[in-house]
Amino acid sequence: MKIFILEDDSLQILRLKLVLESIQPNLVIQTFKESDKLLQHITQPDENNIYLLDIELKNSRYGGFEASQRIREVDNLGTIIFITTHSEFMRKTYEYRVAALDFIDKIQTNDEIKQSLVTDFQLIKERQNLNEETEFIELESNSEIFRIPVPDIYFFETITDLTKRKFKKHRN
Repeated sequence: MKIFILEDDSLQILRLKLVLESIQPNLVIQTFKESDKLLQHITQPDENNIYLLDIELKNSRYGGFEASQRIREVDNLGTIIFITTHSEFMRKTYEYRVAALDFIDKIQTNDEIKQSLVTDFQLIKERQNLNEETEFIELESNSEIFRIPVPDIYFFETITDLTKRKFKKHRN
C-alpha cells in the first residue's frame, strides 16, 4: 500500500505517520502540505493508493474536497479517506461524488483512529482479493478504460454504424 497524506499541520502529519507505522511498519508514506504537490505525484490509477485528505488546508490551491475530485480524474482505483476536525462536513462528502471510504474525525484518540484505519485497510484488502479472483475484460474508449467482470457478460453484439465502431453489452 502507498499512503498519500494531504495535511497542512506538521503535528497532525507526525501523528498520522506514527499511527500508520503502528499498523504496518513497512508502509510507503508520502506527505504533502499543498494539494498541487500531491496532485503532481499521481500519474495513474492504482488500487494500492490510499489518500488521507484533510478537508481544510491553509495556503493550498485546493481543499481536500476539491483535491479528491482531481485525484479521481487520474486515479479511479485508489481509496480516499477524509480525516479532519470538521465532522460537520461529513454529509458534504457525498456531494463531491468521489466514493470516499471513510470520514475520520481527528478529535478521536490515536487508538480510535488506528482502529478505523485498520478496519479500512481490511476492507481494501478484501476488495483487492475479490478483484483478483474475478476475471475481467478491459475495453478502452477515448482514453477511458472499462473493466467488466466476465461473469456479468452474457454476450456482445455489434451495432451497425458506418461512422463509429460500437457494440452493445448484454449482462446476465
